[in-house]
This record gives sequence, structure tokens and C-alpha cells, in this order.
Amino acid sequence: MKLAERMRWTNSHPAWARKVNEWAELGLTSGWLGTEVDGPLVVFAVGDEPRPEAAHAVASLHALSIETHMLTGDNPPVAQAVGAQVGVVDIHAGLLPEDKARYVDSLPKAAMVGDGVNDGPALAAAMVSVALAEIGSAVALDTADVALMRDDL
Repeated sequence: MKLAERMRWTNSHPAWARKVNEWAELGLTSGWLGTEVDGPLVVFAVGDEPRPEAAHAVASLHALSIETHMLTGDNPPVAQAVGAQVGVVDIHAGLLPEDKARYVDSLPKAAMVGDGVNDGPALAAAMVSVALAEIGSAVALDTADVALMRDDL
């Protein structure tokens, strides 16, 4: 949306801009496709469904009095929507990899679960780190203490 705003596409297509905001509240990430000459041609949304077992896994951790935190590079509305779906309340969005690592490092005892390149520094900062092997990046797998061979939380 930042580039679309800079190109003034959101001003010329306010209905599309409203749709992008609606999609964000549903946990979807949007994109604009266009040219400088023609302006925006299409706006679209993509999203990942949370793993079916994620809400149960988070609830199980909460039942053990274990805090959960979501650290993500996604924009805040998307992160809030996904957090609500899985039961995570403490959500930190718009983070760069080094921001995630600083946050994990600030916790007295932290376990980190991740699967992407952007999770590598935070996995390294955690007391215990877990990578999801089936979808995990090489960086996450190399950095983590534990690699789950099946991505079943």
C-alpha cells in the first residue's frame, strides 16, 4: 500500500484502497499492479491460512501458563487477524529480522518457533529454537536447535 500511496493510486481509486483495508482486517496481504503511465490495473490479495492445529497448540501453551508472542514482518492488521484466529494476544508486527532477535533477546527465557529466513536471527537468540522442516528455509533449519520433521504442531 505504501507504493500505491506514493504513486497516488489510492487517491485515484478510493474504492480499491477501501478493499485493501478490508482484506487486511481479514488477515490478507494485498498488492497493486500497474504502471506509471496507465496507473493501477488491478489490486489483489493473498494470504496464508493458519495451520489447523495452531489454535490448539497455543491454547495448550496458555493452559501451562506459558506466554505466547507473535513476531512477524506482516503489517499490523494482518497480524492482528491471524493472532485472533490462533489465540495469540501479544502481537508485534512490521518487524525486521533484527527486531525479532532483539525482542527474543529481551525475554528472560524464550523458545522460538520459525520457518523462514527472516526468523534466523531470532532463532539464534532464543534459549531453545524450533524450525518446521517441511516448509522451513535452510537458514531456519541450520540455526534451530530442533527441526520438526513433520510440520504438525
